[in-house]
Amino acid sequence: MIHIFTSVVNRPNFLEYQLQSLNKFVKDDFTFHAVYDNGIDSDVLEKFKKVCDARIVLHEADDRVMHPSPSTCISLVVDWIFKELMLKEYKNDICVVLDSDVFLIDELNIEEYIGDYPICGIPQNREHVYYITNQLMVFNMPKIISIDTDIDFMDGIVDGQSVDSCGKMYYWFKKNNVELKKVDLQYPSHYNGINIADEGITAGINFEIYDDIFLHYRAGSNWFHKWKQEKDPLQRKMEIFETIMNDVLFK
Repeated sequence: MIHIFTSVVNRPNFLEYQLQSLNKFVKDDFTFHAVYDNGIDSDVLEKFKKVCDARIVLHEADDRVMHPSPSTCISLVVDWIFKELMLKEYKNDICVVLDSDVFLIDELNIEEYIGDYPICGIPQNREHVYYITNQLMVFNMPKIISIDTDIDFMDGIVDGQSVDSCGKMYYWFKKNNVELKKVDLQYPSHYNGINIADEGITAGINFEIYDDIFLHYRAGSNWFHKWKQEKDPLQRKMEIFETIMNDVLFK
């Protein structure tokens, strides 16, 4: 069984789009999980519960994941998912972590996608410090357990470098000499003739594509505006996103 995890942030419509895209494109049997980080107001949480209904397993993380820094908060959420769910309940399975604004746009067989690798992700570095980001992570849990389960998912300072979410995974990769399946990252410039790299539309936080399979909206929680509400202040970016998703889901 494949278990796919995402976090509950502030956009119930994003969770609905994630579910629809997973249902259309994932070829494996899977269970979709949403993790509530205790950082959202009760009205929006009720909307998330309605999206989940019987279709998505909703977990409520404990208070240890609460933090005012978005980077630290998501690091804590990934750590909670790994320790409380993957290691305790799904240690024999393949587990996927998706950021709350990452969506499938093409077919995916997850078991084939990770193959014989223990872990798959998007490489990131700060000088010599290499790690993977939280936007997309695939764990072959039996292989992870056979290597080392002592993984630090936090941000902070590593070897004198300031790292963002999950940057301290560097120590695990270095200690165990783990072979990573690297995800290719591209920044598309246009969609159907629309300039989607226009900073007037994206505020410089452009869409990303991973392996031609995943679309990353980026900054979907509006952290860069310090404004975590449902409505996106970048209205045109949201309109373009909805056009893309409606095309890939219903074409």
